[in-house]
Amino acid sequence: MALELDKTDVFYAISHPLRRAILESLVEEPRPAMYLSSMWNVSKAGLSQHLRVLEVSGLVVHYKVGRQRFYELQEKPLYAVYQWSHQFEKFWQEKLENLGEYLQKTHSNTNQQNTEEQEN
Repeated sequence: MALELDKTDVFYAISHPLRRAILESLVEEPRPAMYLSSMWNVSKAGLSQHLRVLEVSGLVVHYKVGRQRFYELQEKPLYAVYQWSHQFEKFWQEKLENLGEYLQKTHSNTNQQNTEEQEN
């Protein structure tokens, strides 16, 4: 039984590195499609497909100004990603604390060895 992808799913939309890059470029302000197509080595048709996935998932909306089509980030759907990833915060916090303790211990041992070598 094949797993069927839900193309409206935010996680599907952000699964591709180009789509994540597009979202990053839209954080500061809406951008015209021409600007986005000039940023990456991708065909206009390819970019259009990626933008469509982002639109279907609700991560971007577009509007026209004259003949240009602008894309604007919609942050609300990203909250689902935040909620999902937030559950791992405790895990990473513990790992970082353990790393900090290890590095501090290693640094202390290195300093102690250097001091003993200088005394000899």
